[in-house]
Amino acid sequence: MRDKGVSQSRSALSRRGLWLIVIFFGLFTGPIFAGSVESIASGDGHYLALSDKGALESWGRNDFGQLGQGTVQSGWGGPTCPAMVLPPGKQWLKVAAGDNHSLAIASDGTLWAWGRNDLAQLGFTSLLGILGLASGKRELQPVRISSDTDWIGVSGGMLSSFALKRGGSLWGFGGNWMGQLGDGESRPLIEFSSPVEKLPHLTRPTRIGKEADWAAIAAGAEHVLARKLDGSLWAWGRNDCGQLGVGTFISTDRPTRVGRDNDWVAFSAGGVGWRGARSAAIKRDGSLWVWGNWKAIQLAKGIANPADTNLFSRPVRLGLDSDWVRVVCGNDLCVALKSEGTLWVWGAGATNLAGRMMPASRAPVAQIGSDRDWVNVVADGHGLGSETILHALKTDGTVWSWSPNIYPASGGVPAIPTGVQVTPRQILPLGKPIPRPTVPTHAENGSR
Repeated sequence: MRDKGVSQSRSALSRRGLWLIVIFFGLFTGPIFAGSVESIASGDGHYLALSDKGALESWGRNDFGQLGQGTVQSGWGGPTCPAMVLPPGKQWLKVAAGDNHSLAIASDGTLWAWGRNDLAQLGFTSLLGILGLASGKRELQPVRISSDTDWIGVSGGMLSSFALKRGGSLWGFGGNWMGQLGDGESRPLIEFSSPVEKLPHLTRPTRIGKEADWAAIAAGAEHVLARKLDGSLWAWGRNDCGQLGVGTFISTDRPTRVGRDNDWVAFSAGGVGWRGARSAAIKRDGSLWVWGNWKAIQLAKGIANPADTNLFSRPVRLGLDSDWVRVVCGNDLCVALKSEGTLWVWGAGATNLAGRMMPASRAPVAQIGSDRDWVNVVADGHGLGSETILHALKTDGTVWSWSPNIYPASGGVPAIPTGVQVTPRQILPLGKPIPRPTVPTHAENGSR
């Protein structure tokens, strides 16, 4: 009996020891991610990772509660270790990030949002917000938008949001100063200014036109791209640099078709201001096309543009390669993924990512590192940040970041990023293997 009691005591101690180890690692390494990373989303300094089990984690900037963890940190400060988005156990299906807000679709088809909400980019206004109180202009954890349960796609812009329903209808809400919600009200379009609360906006999800054949959407800072079921590409919003690709430099609040082609697959809308006023897209044959503000690209590829050497109002093919599968535009660069698993970059912010100086007078496409196991990439670009920070997903399920360490570990005030790492650092651990895309695919979030 004594031996049996001793054995039971030792067993209990072993169990307690095991739990202590679990608690220790939970405290010092963060929660264990449920499942393997399936997709990632990038805002203006905050990031989200969705697992194949429906778990959602976030990290980075959190001054508006955009991480959805029930907390808020001032400035650019925020947790660098990914942690679960509230509420615990919620199953998520899709995720996207605006500049300082986040959007997600739950497994039951409901739409949720959190973070900054001064222009109703979360799809509603609160009484505290109407009264002008700061606490009413943000939500620290996911809040459900409407009672509908048929949402299937979502994308976030600078201060605006977009969602797609199962029946093919497209909806927008939030900031609308440049007609980026596509409501066709023909109101005068104005420049972004402060206070932002005075800018035109829509306080609840509003349908964009009467069409019911939308298939995918990518929101930039002030312009939007969307594809229909027939493969045609449409654009609206700001267009002073030709970023809509419709052959003019006139902004519009109505969806306008980009050319006459019906073979567009993947696409991305760029960031804020003239630096981010660009778009890129991939066709079914794997060719890569760009338009908008592409400084010196004609020098690198022999493209003639007599009107303005920097601006292209219609899509122009970049090179002759036909193995591109994904593309993303940021504030000062663009990154694309090839079917072989390599990442390529071009634009003003490409120097550090390429690991070498990029000629100022040319716009070459350079490979990022030598790895050949990338499957997806996202970039900052909706907000006013000066640098474009990349996060990418590998075939082994790990997530990597080229972000500098902007959150000081020993006090001090966090600063806006001023540089980009040449070598990426791992953010999330190994998961189950993920196959590389072999044909062009559109990654939601617009992979802005």
